[in-house]
Amino acid sequence: MVEDISSSFFSKLARIFEDMIYKKGYKVIFCSNENNDQKSRELIDLFNFRQVDGFIIVPSPGIKDTVEDLINYNIPVVLMDRFFEDLQCNYVGIDNVRASNDAVLHLTNNSFKNIGFITTTSNQSQMRDRLNGYDKAIFECGLKPNILQIPENEIAEAKEYIRDFFVKNTYLDSVFFSTNYLAQSGLEVFKENDYVLLKKLGIISFEDHDMFRLCPTSISCVSLPLSEISAKLMEAMLSLLENRNEVKSFQKTILKTELIIRDSSLSK
Repeated sequence: MVEDISSSFFSKLARIFEDMIYKKGYKVIFCSNENNDQKSRELIDLFNFRQVDGFIIVPSPGIKDTVEDLINYNIPVVLMDRFFEDLQCNYVGIDNVRASNDAVLHLTNNSFKNIGFITTTSNQSQMRDRLNGYDKAIFECGLKPNILQIPENEIAEAKEYIRDFFVKNTYLDSVFFSTNYLAQSGLEVFKENDYVLLKKLGIISFEDHDMFRLCPTSISCVSLPLSEISAKLMEAMLSLLENRNEVKSFQKTILKTELIIRDSSLSK
């Protein structure tokens, strides 16, 4: 269960995982929860009724109790991408704090000093850690934070928020987007309103996208290790399936990302 199977990150990850687990004799059923708690619960109830062997879940924010119930009923569960702080559950994800920190430090090393951070109001672990990584780097460099948090229920209006942010903060010389879909919205804003910003600003996106390599100014990004994530998910799930009657032990696997440096984040 992912947030949105049409997302380039989740669709690529699902494809890699499907190929890996198929070789082990398992089939995968995919679904999207749209980060909606009610839909998440309905889908989990449906698949649990259908007696699936286990769940790999990108959890929406309010389903901790539902996930805990699965674990208490000895149903294998592995969380991915985000987790619940006080829930003992297997998890595979990335080091979001370090990834954000490294991205901001790369910008400062290329002479950018007024770095905006565009994210959402989500308090889920992955988004919170990306913000914390930005804050950490800004503090360490003695710089001023410039943060735009777009309300989760208004992501469709992201372009308007981003446009206003740059109108009000003309001194910004660079920007770090916390997701690739926010970066896409930002690039559209620059193209429609001030094309020179595409060449003038330092730009980094969290998560890559095929279009980033094709832009006139190619976009730097934090790249996620899709094959490694898939392999660790498979390893965790197979271990749970093969040892269902043993005393539970929970593992949290945190993987490193790679900063792919392209034209957009180099000194202007």
